[in-house]
Amino acid sequence: FLAQVAAMTTVAVSPARPARADITSKLASSAALRNAKSVQKKLSTLELYVVQQDYVSIKESLRVAPVSDIRKSCTTLVRGGDDGPDAQQLEGRYNTFMSSLERLDSLASVGMRGRKVSSGDFYAAYKSTVDGLVSFLEVAQEAADIPVQYATDE
Repeated sequence: FLAQVAAMTTVAVSPARPARADITSKLASSAALRNAKSVQKKLSTLELYVVQQDYVSIKESLRVAPVSDIRKSCTTLVRGGDDGPDAQQLEGRYNTFMSSLERLDSLASVGMRGRKVSSGDFYAAYKSTVDGLVSFLEVAQEAADIPVQYATDE
């Protein structure tokens, strides 16, 4: 009986291919880059809220698209560029930007609860977030411009 089943069953095994950057992320990098650039524009419009220390508006703005999707977009860009020459720099700038964004969000939460937040600290956190995204996008643009590298069977 097992011999008959084995004779009827065929199994296709393909040879393993060397891995490069996450191909899905590499192909999605252009869309992720567009989203990150739209976040950059959105963040620049929030400066008035920061100057006025309007914590609720800042908090709300960080919770709606496109800003709410920035972590996903940046992660896609980092994964898409993980085999490029600037992979470590890309990841480092991503981490710097994310920590700045989280600090801005944290300070807005503190202000919403009625605790004192220095206007200088709040503005510095905002400026650090904007600068961090600009810095990240410089490297991400270069990484996204690197063409997809397919493995060859040589």
